[in-house]
Amino acid sequence: MAESSIAICAAAHFAAAHDNVKYCDLDSFTMFQQPDWVLNPGFTTSGETMTLSERPGLGLEINL
Repeated sequence: MAESSIAICAAAHFAAAHDNVKYCDLDSFTMFQQPDWVLNPGFTTSGETMTLSERPGLGLEINL
């Protein structure tokens, strides 16, 4: 299943909040072009490391 960057952000927050989650597959957003209305997906990536935003909520910034 391919998830959007918004769904990946929510899944990353879930994984980060639970100590028993050690590994998870959160790379499907790399297969698609980001929609124009997603200004900030709420995370950044560097290699295999994902860093969540410190903004409130999921840290998303969208323009609808």
